[in-house]
Amino acid sequence: YLELDRYTEGYYPPVSARNFAYISLSAFEAVQPILQNGESLNNSFSGLDLPVYNSKDKYEMSELLNSAYATSFRQYFQTAPQKYFSKINELEEKIHNSNEHLNPKSTSLNSRKYGLLVSNAVYLWSGTDTYGHEAYNNLYDENLTLPGRRDSWAANSSDIKKPILPNWGKVRPFLLKTNDVEVKPPLPYSEEPSSKMYKEALALYTMSMPLSEDNKWIAEFWSDDHRGLTFSPPARWISIANQIVEHEDISINKILELYLSLGFALCDASIITWKAKYEYARERPQQYINRVISKDWKPFHENPTFPSYPSGHSVFGA
Repeated sequence: YLELDRYTEGYYPPVSARNFAYISLSAFEAVQPILQNGESLNNSFSGLDLPVYNSKDKYEMSELLNSAYATSFRQYFQTAPQKYFSKINELEEKIHNSNEHLNPKSTSLNSRKYGLLVSNAVYLWSGTDTYGHEAYNNLYDENLTLPGRRDSWAANSSDIKKPILPNWGKVRPFLLKTNDVEVKPPLPYSEEPSSKMYKEALALYTMSMPLSEDNKWIAEFWSDDHRGLTFSPPARWISIANQIVEHEDISINKILELYLSLGFALCDASIITWKAKYEYARERPQQYINRVISKDWKPFHENPTFPSYPSGHSVFGA
């Protein structure tokens, strides 16, 4: 997943968070037939129609997960470089071959088929979410109208022609009701040197003159905004979860719950955050600093093409 997130075009943070949620749901549901006290979420989401498994058939955990993950990766990363499709296929076949001698052919076949059916059902349900499904093909809205205030991102950004995912606030959430979450407004706008906004901008400007090597390193580590080089910000937390799974003694049930909870949380967080970003449409620090403090100042990294507040990095981390 992390390699696909890193190298696939169009997988900006919200897209990545949402995809991980649906992939994790597919894996979670694929193994419910064989989990003791397993509890499907099929009735928790309107429109989700998972296949019924045959209780007379036998299933195997590894084959169920192998099929569900491989199928989901192909579905949610359709624009990935071809070599990653080859890697998905090779890994799927490797895992299957390593288990083949441990299970009757019928068990293996039943498991692979059921994992495939579950992933297909979840993907079909994803397709009923107009604004979120395959959003990597529809990142921009060139007809977007934003406030033209003095402090507005729309009024002060050269990137306004291609705002990324301005309608993401309309994506279907998993657990939250979007309008029930109140995002506090940003700092009151002010250009007065005594104001909190001016002081914060001045602190950033002062810290960068010059920017220490330590602070460059911190910025590089936590940015995760270099497409084709780093993970996206949500995937950073998936990477941390992977490390916990690797080093702790956790049951497969808890591992699947961890990824499912993390996916739901990251996805819903992205929806709330992007909705607020375009409602408040607060400009980037560079725009304010260039207008009020120094017209030649530039940030260490290029500005992303969406409003600044609230911070996606901070919300994903929380």
